[in-house]
Amino acid sequence: MPALPMVVTLSAMKTDIHCKVLAQRRPEDLLVLIGDRGAQLLSTDVIELPAIKRTVDFVFKLQRGDQVYFRHIEFQAELDTELNRRCFVYDALLLDQYQVPVLTTIIYLFRHRELPEPVFRVELAGREINRWQFDCIRLWELEAQAALDQGLPGLAALVPLMNAVQWEHIEQAVHQIETKAPAEHQSDLLAILHAFGQYQYTIEQLNRIIGRERIMESWIYQEGRAEGRAEGLLEGHTKGLLEGQLAAARELCREAVRHWHPRAGKRVWKAISDCTDLAALKEVTVNASEWSTRDILRRLHGEAKD
Repeated sequence: MPALPMVVTLSAMKTDIHCKVLAQRRPEDLLVLIGDRGAQLLSTDVIELPAIKRTVDFVFKLQRGDQVYFRHIEFQAELDTELNRRCFVYDALLLDQYQVPVLTTIIYLFRHRELPEPVFRVELAGREINRWQFDCIRLWELEAQAALDQGLPGLAALVPLMNAVQWEHIEQAVHQIETKAPAEHQSDLLAILHAFGQYQYTIEQLNRIIGRERIMESWIYQEGRAEGRAEGLLEGHTKGLLEGQLAAARELCREAVRHWHPRAGKRVWKAISDCTDLAALKEVTVNASEWSTRDILRRLHGEAKD
């Protein structure tokens, strides 16, 4: 079963709740992802930093040999110009308050064309006088099959965001969650897989192997229902996803048309901006080199091409 094109706007979907549940349900699996394989997990408690009246949700307390340390994780769906500074502030406060080493890993969920260097710098008169370095993981650079080969249901839930994902990988991920995760965690992990899977496949495709009922059993769904957001969570924030897919598809379409038809008129650009048909935008993008601007306009307006 072919995947849909992975074109999304990174703000299209609220990922906080999914990442939080994943870190709570399968912290041991994430240790493999962030480079802490073999460390003993001592605590995943939310840590309060009184000095700034904030909590740091994703902090694992770990021990390797005699050394105790913190691993601070930042899941990022969007680009954040303040991320490096915020990580530095959190880590410095953690280090000062608990007197143990602090490592930070930034996990980017979705593809970005350009990412900032994971470093917080302090400069004086153009000279770097101090720096704070972070680890960085880009999920789209990890191979889906390699992640599944680890046999960890927590990683299986993230497979749709990885490289070279195929439908068989989604099926393997469902099987791993159903056979290797505790029964009380399965519905949440399947809900995460279902939500992230929508960046590659349709809700109907995913429902056929995961089941709508399983999603409705999840804490994620119940939490959303309590806040009046159940429909959006269950359908993977369909409206937001569609808006994101349309925005990205329009951008790709504009680039293709601009390349092959540099003198295209305002009518073409307006038609691309107004088009709400993903299939039409994709078709124009693929065929822009062969179609005339008249063909492009007819397809974007929902008419059959001559």
